[in-house]
Amino acid sequence: MFLALKQDIPLDTVTPLVQYDNKVSIANTGDFYLVSNVCPHQNSKIAKCATQHLQCPYHGLQFDLGGNGINNNHKLQTWKTYANQTMLFNQDVTYTFPIDTQYMKLAQHRADYVKASSSVIMDVFLDIKHIPVAHQGVYDQIGIRDVSELKCNTFKNGSVQLVPGQDINYQIPEDQAYGLGACWMAVYPGTMIEWQPGAMFITLAVDVDQGSRVQIYKYQDTRYDSEVFKLNNHVWETAWAQDRELSEMIVAPALSNLDALKQHYRDWMQHDL
Repeated sequence: MFLALKQDIPLDTVTPLVQYDNKVSIANTGDFYLVSNVCPHQNSKIAKCATQHLQCPYHGLQFDLGGNGINNNHKLQTWKTYANQTMLFNQDVTYTFPIDTQYMKLAQHRADYVKASSSVIMDVFLDIKHIPVAHQGVYDQIGIRDVSELKCNTFKNGSVQLVPGQDINYQIPEDQAYGLGACWMAVYPGTMIEWQPGAMFITLAVDVDQGSRVQIYKYQDTRYDSEVFKLNNHVWETAWAQDRELSEMIVAPALSNLDALKQHYRDWMQHDL
């Protein structure tokens, strides 16, 4: 599961994570790790936002950023994080994202509710054949007019779709060297990462009652001007609205007639869930 980019988390702070209903925070002390945001004294959440000082609002117990009690014998549980480029996950992602993410700056975070399961949303993300139908004319706006040469790689807990570079006249030389017009990466069970030159969009789908809560993180590449981000954002929002509607029309994940990426996802779910 995606947690944050390293550059999202200021040094010497802990930040509660909505992915965990704010019951877990991510800490940056030079190293990155997860730390419980629930006081073991009476089970109150501690921090409401990014902070350098952990003090429970219920009885005032204090903790250092490592979770050790200050003048008390309690300790907050901690867990490892795993870095991939500057992306942080709660699991080891065994494929290195092929794009340098150090220039990405968080531009927006929001949550959407979708009347579909997270597995259906992931199915739509993995489905290459729906792109020319459901997204006709959408990706043309950023120079992607043909996905027939799209290349796919799978790894233990996800997959990557690589779209060869096409007619993208605004790309900077560093990004042109990738030879890609887009890169779409899935990390099971519910993280979807979409890079387009100048922007990156990360969605995280988690099942809730009768649907999914989808956390959306939009990142702007600081090397590009704002107009490039606006174009990418428009394209992404259009495609997301179409995928969201399509997801809500699917009554259940398909069990047959599966392409390789969906079958890989099924195989992972069978062995890891």
